[in-house]
Amino acid sequence: MTKILYKARSADGAAIADFIDAETVAEAKLKLVAAGFADIEFMQAPQIAVLSQNLIPDDPRKQREYAELRARMQDNPGLKSGLVSVAKRARFYLLAFAALLVFAAWRADAWLIALAVIGLALPFAIYLWNRRHLDRYQRLMRANAWGDWDAVKRLAAQLRAAPTSNQLLQFDLDVRLAQIQARDGDIAGGVAALEKWRDADAKAPGLFESRLASVHSAGRDYPGYIRMMECAAQLSKNDPSRLVDVALAHARFGSSEKAIAALAQVDTSLLPSIAGSFIDWIHGLLHLRAGAFDDATAHLQASIAAFRKRALKSPAGWVGLALAAAHCALAQARGGDVVQAQRTLDGFKHILLVHADPSLLRMLRKEVPQLFPAT
Repeated sequence: MTKILYKARSADGAAIADFIDAETVAEAKLKLVAAGFADIEFMQAPQIAVLSQNLIPDDPRKQREYAELRARMQDNPGLKSGLVSVAKRARFYLLAFAALLVFAAWRADAWLIALAVIGLALPFAIYLWNRRHLDRYQRLMRANAWGDWDAVKRLAAQLRAAPTSNQLLQFDLDVRLAQIQARDGDIAGGVAALEKWRDADAKAPGLFESRLASVHSAGRDYPGYIRMMECAAQLSKNDPSRLVDVALAHARFGSSEKAIAALAQVDTSLLPSIAGSFIDWIHGLLHLRAGAFDDATAHLQASIAAFRKRALKSPAGWVGLALAAAHCALAQARGGDVVQAQRTLDGFKHILLVHADPSLLRMLRKEVPQLFPAT
C-alpha cells in the first residue's frame, strides 16, 4: 500500500488534508467516497508518492499535520505559507514563550526578555535553515528554465551534499543532469547514467520510463520520447497521469488519433491538481493541428492561466507555461490575430529558444517573425 496525499471535504463540511492507503488513485477515491468525503483532490500520483513514503511520520496526529503542511506547501510553496505552518504546528510552544515574554516585560528582566525572544524565534530559525534546500532547488528549477546548465550542475551538487533521505529528490537531480547530457548530444550516456534507478520501478511502475522519456525529449529524440511515455503507461497499468503524458507526447509530436484515444481513457477526477493545465494544453494542440484555431486558442488560454498560477509560486511550471503560450500564439496568428500572438509570447522568448523543439521554433519564425526573426 502507498500513502497518497489528498485534500477533501468531510461529511460535516470540514476541509482536511491527509494520506490514504491505496495502490491506485481509483482505489483511494472509492475508499474516500465510502467514508463520506466529497470534493476529493489528489495531490500526487502513487508512482511519485511511493518514493517519499519514508518521510511520512508513523504517528497519526503527526501524519495529519505533515499532510496539511505538504498540501499547503504544494498549493503555495512561498515563504509565508511555510512560516504559517510552523506557527500552527508550534502554537503551544509559541504561546508558552509569548506568556514568558509578557511576564519578563512586566518584571523588566532584560535576560528573561532575551530568552523569551530567542525561544519565540527558534522554530522559525530552524525552519528557515532547513528551507535553504528548498530555496536552492527552486533556484535550480529557475536555472533549468533559463538554460543556465552550469548553475544547474552547481546547485545539484550542493543539494546532493545536503543530508537527506528523499529518494525522489535524488532521482530528480540525476534526471536533470541526464537531460543536460542528452542536450549535448549524448542521449545514450544520459540514459545509462539513470540505469541505477531502474529498480525503483518495482515500487513505482512506469516512473523510471516516464523520466527517461524526458531525457529523449531533451536530446530531441521525439520518437523515443513517445515510446518511453507509452511504455510508462503500459507498466503503470494505464495510470491516469501516465495516460495524460502519452496524450501530450502524441499531441506534440505523434498521432492526433492516439492522443485522443489516450485522453479518452482518463478519469480526470483521479488526476493530481496540476493536471488541468495539461488537459487543456492537449485539447488546444489537437484543435491547432485540426485547424480549429478559435477552439485551440480557448483551450490554450485556459492552460496558460492554470500554468501561470503555478508559475507565480514556483519556476517548476515555467517551461510548460512558455510552450503552451507558444502553441497559443500559433493558433492566434493562424487565426489572423498576429498582434495578440505577439502579446501572448511576451516574456517567453528566451525560455522558448532554450526548450522549444526545432519544428515549433520554425513555425514561430514563420507566423510571428516580429519576435522570432528567421536565422
